[in-house]
Amino acid sequence: MASHRQRLLLQLALLLLATATPAAPRTPWKTDDMLTPPPLPRTWGFNYDRTYPAEAGGCAQILADLLAESANAIDAKLRADFTAMRRMNGTAVRLVASLDSLVTAPTELNQTAMALLQRVVDLAAESSLTVDLTGANVMRQPGGPHPFPSWLAVATDAELRVAQRTFWTGCARQFKGSDTILGFNLLNEPVSPTKPTTDFAIGCFASTPNGSAFGPQCHDGLCYCNHVQRSPYNSSFMKGWCSEMVNTKLLLCFTYKEKCAPGQT
Repeated sequence: MASHRQRLLLQLALLLLATATPAAPRTPWKTDDMLTPPPLPRTWGFNYDRTYPAEAGGCAQILADLLAESANAIDAKLRADFTAMRRMNGTAVRLVASLDSLVTAPTELNQTAMALLQRVVDLAAESSLTVDLTGANVMRQPGGPHPFPSWLAVATDAELRVAQRTFWTGCARQFKGSDTILGFNLLNEPVSPTKPTTDFAIGCFASTPNGSAFGPQCHDGLCYCNHVQRSPYNSSFMKGWCSEMVNTKLLLCFTYKEKCAPGQT
């Protein structure tokens, strides 16, 4: 026999069922023009780390490749992609700029490339997209088909940190007050090595003499993780690196928007 508590719970459940409002029937999609496609799903943003222009034969080009070209070339390659993103209800695009695309030495900024990066951001704005700027990653390894900066090949751990600060100082000044910049991603997937290494860039797509994951005729792997230093992990270095990242974030915050809101530091 049901207890008094169980009977009360059953009565409550029946009462709720009796008083529940029936769900509204679904309204079918209608249009006067049957050639008009149905509404596209909401897309918040696109992770746009590379593009595949036709003239590259199906091979991937990263933003560093485009920043080595001209404004006209950038317009031709990116305008259509950004327009397509907006048509799919996109509101933001994540751009990945490699360290060497904007830095020519630990303390030297490539002003020509910075101006072209501004053009890329302007193109995004023309399509009503905001930009999540990810940067300061080393995206290729020495010995590949693309030129690798000599200064970066021999950079010390400390020099790499200086170069990253140069990168973000330049970006903060370039985009100060820009409504298009959604935010800054200081470094994609940082890793501390467990043993000595010669490369900053890791997590690379495999390349072979006959091609890579980006196409049978392509000869270039791209790397999306970075060692924060070449020497093995030690707590003292990592504390210094984390402190540098905090200082860089403060620099971006104060330079870009002149002040930091609570919780932004």
